[in-house]
Amino acid sequence: MTGTVPIGPVPGTINLNWDYAPRAWRGWGTSMQWTWLSARVETSDDRYRLPPLGALNFGVRYLLKLATHQFSARLDIGNVTNATGLTLSSQYLATPQLGRNYTLTLAADL
Repeated sequence: MTGTVPIGPVPGTINLNWDYAPRAWRGWGTSMQWTWLSARVETSDDRYRLPPLGALNFGVRYLLKLATHQFSARLDIGNVTNATGLTLSSQYLATPQLGRNYTLTLAADL
């Protein structure tokens, strides 16, 4: 039996992004992102659905200019609340949501 809803598409998605870097902070800035995915079909017969999934990400950065060169350092924390759930891969395989993770990025404009 084949269902009427295709596997993969997410009927409801919410992305809220916030970025804050006031001049008084002198090069410091912060960002936050919250993403929410609604329930979505997991099987071709529409019998099983993945439950809704939400994730919160947070970042802090510092920008510095020395002479004519710009430098930056950024620390991002993904899935701050360590939310668990499943996502569908491009091959339609249910894979676990990536747990809390950290990324440090250093960049220079030489």
